[in-house]
Amino acid sequence: MLGQRLRAHRVASGWSLRDLSSRLSPRVSAQALSQYEKGQTCPRAEVLEGLAEALNTYPEHLVRRPELVTLGAIQFRNAAALSPALLRQAHGWLTTQTERSLAVEQQLGGLLLSPSLPRINEIIDVRKPEDAEELAQDVRMRWGLGTSALPQLVSLFESRGIRVFDAPTGERWKEFNGCSAVVSYTVASHSNFPVILLNGEHWGERKRFTLCHELAHLILPSSMHTVLTNDIQERLANWFAGALLLPITKLREMLGRRRRKISWYELAEVKKVYGASFQAIAYRCRQAGIITREDLRRMFEEYKRLGWRDPPYREYLAINPEDESSTRLQRLVLRGVTEGITSEKEARLLLNGSPKELRSWMAPPRM
Repeated sequence: MLGQRLRAHRVASGWSLRDLSSRLSPRVSAQALSQYEKGQTCPRAEVLEGLAEALNTYPEHLVRRPELVTLGAIQFRNAAALSPALLRQAHGWLTTQTERSLAVEQQLGGLLLSPSLPRINEIIDVRKPEDAEELAQDVRMRWGLGTSALPQLVSLFESRGIRVFDAPTGERWKEFNGCSAVVSYTVASHSNFPVILLNGEHWGERKRFTLCHELAHLILPSSMHTVLTNDIQERLANWFAGALLLPITKLREMLGRRRRKISWYELAEVKKVYGASFQAIAYRCRQAGIITREDLRRMFEEYKRLGWRDPPYREYLAINPEDESSTRLQRLVLRGVTEGITSEKEARLLLNGSPKELRSWMAPPRM
C-alpha cells in the first residue's frame, strides 16, 4: 500500500527514483526507494516524513487505508502526440488527485457525489459520424439540456458525479489536452465513478471541448475499443464534442443553411453564446453543410496565421481558464477545516497551498 502510493506520487511529479532521492533529507538512495515501492522494505519514521514533504503530502496519507484507487479504461485526447513519460505522469497525477478528493469525502462522511451518466446498455452503437451526432442529441435529452447553450461544463459534469481536475502547469504539459478514466474504489458506496483531467492552462473554450470529448470516451461502450482504431475513436469523440456544444439546428438558425462567407462578427456571436472555439465552430459549419470543404480550409489557414492553432490556443474573445476549472476540492477541504474535521496543515497539503493562501481563503470578503 505504501509502495503503491510512493510510486504514484513520484510518477505524478514526473520524477525518476534518482530525482526523488536527490530531493530527500535525510538522503535515501534510489535503490532503497525502489525497495520501498516494491514493498520489500519500509522506511523509518524520519524517512517517511522526508518522503511526504518532498512529495507534497503527509505521512498519514501515504500509509492510510484503503488501498490505492485503480484507474480503468483510461483514454487520452490525442495520445499519439504525448510521450510515454507524460502519459505515465498524467496517470499518476490523476490517481493522486482522485485520492485526495476521496480522502476529504471520507472525512466528511462518505462518497458525496454518485455517478449519473447515461447507461451504456441503452446507448446506440457508435461507428460513424451520424451515430456520434445522434448520441450527442441523446445525452442532451437525457440530461434535460434541450438545444440551449451549455452552462459552465465543469459544474454540470460534477453534478453528474464526474470528478474534474486540472493538470499541473509547466512546459512539459504543453501538448496535453485531457484524459478520462473510471475509478475503482472498494470503500465507496459506489465502487466505480468517472474522472477527467484537463490541461489547466488551456483557454476555457478548449477545455469545454476537451470535457465533451472525454465524456464521449466515458459513455461509449467499452467493446468499441477493440473494434475501432484509436484514430477513428478520436474522430468520433471529436464529432460528439462538437455536436454536444453546438446543435446543428441552432447553428443554422444563427448562420443560415448555406453560406459563401461568414463574417467575423457572426462567428464571434456564436462563440459568445455557445462557449466554443472558432475552430470548433468552423468544423460544425462544415459538418452542417453551411460551408464547403474549401471554405473550411481557408478559415483554418487564417486561424493558423493568427496563431490560434498552436499552444496555448488563445483566440479572440478567449474564455478565462479559471471559468472552466473545478473548485470542488477546495470547497470540500475548507468545509472540513470550518467544521473542525480537517487540520490546517492537512488542508494546505491537500490544496498545495501556503499558510497565507489558506488564511485568505478562510477570510471574510473585503468590501
